[in-house]
Amino acid sequence: MSKFHWAKQIYCTFVTIVPAASVTIEGLREKNFITDFIMKRSDKEMSPELSALIENEVDYFLTEHKQDSIRNVEIKVSLFDNLLPKTWGSLLLADGVESQFPLIFNIEDYDELREYLKNKFLFLKDTPIPYNIINKCHISNESKKFCIQRELQKSNSGVYLCFPSIAWITSSSIFYGITSFLFPVIGIPVGCLIAALGTMGVYPYLYNSFKQKSEIHFDNVVIDINEIYKKGAQDYFDSCKSIYNLIGKENFGISNVNLMEKRMTNFKYKDMDKKLESKSKRKNYFEKKQKSEL
Repeated sequence: MSKFHWAKQIYCTFVTIVPAASVTIEGLREKNFITDFIMKRSDKEMSPELSALIENEVDYFLTEHKQDSIRNVEIKVSLFDNLLPKTWGSLLLADGVESQFPLIFNIEDYDELREYLKNKFLFLKDTPIPYNIINKCHISNESKKFCIQRELQKSNSGVYLCFPSIAWITSSSIFYGITSFLFPVIGIPVGCLIAALGTMGVYPYLYNSFKQKSEIHFDNVVIDINEIYKKGAQDYFDSCKSIYNLIGKENFGISNVNLMEKRMTNFKYKDMDKKLESKSKRKNYFEKKQKSEL
């Protein structure tokens, strides 16, 4: 069995697919046909209010993170016709990062928000949407601050940037190592095929599990900064819940809804833990005070 069997060469190419795609997608921030196709930027101009919020959050982030490595990296922002924010690239890469925010972040007027939702989801076109529903769907400034800061924190994470590639390479290497013992029995082509199928079967589970944990992690990081972000998180989750109740979970994205509900559950228990901790501290304080008075 030749060391350079054609099946092994194909498998080596297979191993590089995700890392190569990740480098291409995350590393290119210039406007070109690749980024235009993937990112689908909106041509709508960003409102002065949203621009000011983003600028303030970037300034705060840079003040808190004083690494010289990120001070000269470009931070780009754009709008897109989606319902959840998205970050491309990283502050750890030469071309910097681009955070995309939903068009609903750019809408302050309730009537405009109603028209946007009706135009985006045509089944709502002839459906009256009461003011109180639109009010619940509206993204508050505190919510925007929470989301903006969250995307900035995400963009500065090396683990978040590298995990997809590391998970793919590790999975494909492990499966290849296991099937290589069977090469004398089943042959190299079949063994490489089994390894590839095993990798493609396991990788989505690893990626989705990591994404869920990382999304909750970045929620916690920002919530712990101060009470403003905590309130923003609560408002944002409430608005998202109102939106997917209005448009339907399938239009919001079933996976997005499931992840959002897990994030809400985490926020709820985190808030309960903080209240219990605060209550415990107060109890200890009064116990110490009573002992000192005796």
